[in-house]
Amino acid sequence: MIAQDLQILTNGMWAAGAEGIVINDQRLTSTSSIRFAGAAIVVDFKGIAPPYEVRAIGNEELLEQELTIGSTGQYLIDLGNEHGILSEVVVEDEMTIPAAERLTTRVAQVITENEEGE
Repeated sequence: MIAQDLQILTNGMWAAGAEGIVINDQRLTSTSSIRFAGAAIVVDFKGIAPPYEVRAIGNEELLEQELTIGSTGQYLIDLGNEHGILSEVVVEDEMTIPAAERLTTRVAQVITENEEGE
C-alpha cells in the first residue's frame, strides 16, 4: 500500500459523510497530510507502519455502501486483485476515536502603505 491508496480511501470516506477518520490511531483533520517519506507512510509528520487500520465515525449505511459497492470499495477490490492487499469492512455500533491534536489557526491581515513605513 502506498500513501496515495490511503488518500483515496480517506477521501472516499469523507465524501460518504465521515465525521472523523483515524489511520493507526492518528486522527485526520482538514489540514492533515498523508505522504510518502522514503519507504514509510507519514500522516501529519508521524510515521505509521502496516498493517494500516483506518477507522471512521459517521453514517454507518453510507460509509459501508461506499466501502463495499461504491467507487472506494471498487478501488479496494482492485488493490486486492492486483497487489494482494487485503481489506475488510467492519461496522460497529459504537466506536471511540482519538481527538485531533491542537490546531493552530492563522489569520491574514492586509498591510496598508502607512503600516509598511512608506
